[in-house]
Formats: sequence, structure tokens, C-alpha cells
Amino acid sequence: ELFPSNFTEGKSNMLINGLVWMGEESFMKQQIEEKLAQGFSCIKLKIGAIDFEKELDLLRFIRQNFDAKTIEIRVDANGAFTSNEALIKLNQLSEFELHSIEQPIAKNSTDRMSELCKTSPFPIALDEELIGVFSVFDKEVLLLKIKPQYIILKPSFVGGFRGTQEWI
Repeated sequence: ELFPSNFTEGKSNMLINGLVWMGEESFMKQQIEEKLAQGFSCIKLKIGAIDFEKELDLLRFIRQNFDAKTIEIRVDANGAFTSNEALIKLNQLSEFELHSIEQPIAKNSTDRMSELCKTSPFPIALDEELIGVFSVFDKEVLLLKIKPQYIILKPSFVGGFRGTQEWI
């Protein structure tokens, strides 16, 4: 057992988000309704694949029924926003009191990502940006340059447990 905890000892649960995959608006709305009915208190929507206005409507649907204290919303753009439109879209998304957004622009645009982390109206989490960065020095340089509010650690993509521990 690498990381003993109340969870691994069966003494507590681990909260997870209800993930809503990209697809047609009706399919995404159906998933949202299912996740809410299943009792999830955090919904994570993959965005950037359909019309942005429809995605805003889906977020509006959640917020019309649940405030930010009742349902936490996270979004993951998977780098779908262009550098030029990203801040405009982040400002539009801020109306929904989001917890955070993952990877709003494509990886390897570190100057722009750094600017977004400074100016975004809500927190940004790096995800794909971490993949392929293996030396401790390069990890420190990346984090010090971008200064993200969060990082998403997926051990299978960032060098296993050792690579994850280095990011931490």
C-alpha cells in the first residue's frame, strides 16, 4: 500500500466528480441530469466540441437549478480555445461561478497560459501541459513560469508515481 489513508482503510469515501462527455447538446444535458440524480455534488463538463453558446446554455441549465454551494462545476476545454479568444470565453464562463477550467488553450503556449492564469476570473488547471515534462528542473521552470492555480496529475501520463510525486 503506497499511500495509506482513511480511504484505503475503508474509513471514508473519496468524492469524485460526475464527468459529462462531449456530444450533442441533448446528450450532454441527459448526462447532467443523470449525474445530478445519482447525487454527484461536482459536475465536470468537457467543453469545446460543440457550439460555445450551447455549452453556455448547459451551464445555465445547471445554475438555474443549483447554486455554486450546492453543485460545484468544473470544465475541461482540452486546449480547444484559441489564444485570442480564450480570455473572452473565460470571462463569459465566469458568470457560472465555476471551480476551475482545465487546459483552456493548447499546450506549449506557456507565455499565453501564464497571462491567462494571471488574468482569468476563475482558476486554471494544467493538464496536457504536464505531459512530456520529465526532469524536476523542467517541471519547476514550467510551474514558476505559468503559475497555475491547479495541476491535474494523471500518473500514467506524467511518469507514474515517481513523476507524480515530483510534480507534488
